[in-house]
Amino acid sequence: MICLRCNSSFSFATLNGDFVSKDGVIEAGSVPRLDDSLFGRKQLLENLSAEFPKLEKTLIEIQNEISGKENLLAAINLKVLSEQGRLLVNDLANVEKQIAQFEFENKKLMMKSKRYSTKLKSMPQNQISLITKK
Repeated sequence: MICLRCNSSFSFATLNGDFVSKDGVIEAGSVPRLDDSLFGRKQLLENLSAEFPKLEKTLIEIQNEISGKENLLAAINLKVLSEQGRLLVNDLANVEKQIAQFEFENKKLMMKSKRYSTKLKSMPQNQISLITKK
């Protein structure tokens, strides 16, 4: 009747497994579940009883793993770690200062070298030979 009211041209199945045709005919077809009957409930209980020890063992393993991780976390001394980090930052700053100083010295020496090279080129040949003999 649902399909007739909606003027639907589709057939569909419900979540319970019933089939409703486009003409509105409902055909029951639900799949029997284990807990529908006494025997089914018994089988379900046996399955759960067999699965319980495995799940309990897995739970204990996970609890032990969590406990181990918590112990590792508790062993971390944040004060020491923070101080070590601060020292590393200071060391990095000092290295950067030294690099900047070396770059400045290198640039200064390159400029001197260019100046001397320019002076040498502008000198007469006889003065160059006198300078190199000394």
